[in-house]
Amino acid sequence: MPPIRTITREQVRAARGFAGWSIRDLADRSGASINTISRFENGGGGAQLETLLKLQEAFEQAGIDFPDEDTVSMKRLRGKAP
Repeated sequence: MPPIRTITREQVRAARGFAGWSIRDLADRSGASINTISRFENGGGGAQLETLLKLQEAFEQAGIDFPDEDTVSMKRLRGKAP
């Protein structure tokens, strides 16, 4: 099984920008704590795999994709605006 690739702090910041979300918005949508997200984004520590997967899932549900470790892209979901 290949290793699980997780999103980076830079991708989290960029994706929040694409979505127009505050850290609180991301916390509400992902179930992660505001402090954990803020600390991760600011380089104050890593986040657990489970947390990163929750963040990624919240973004993907809003139409934001992470095609590789350096890229964030936005796609429009049918009938939904992110």
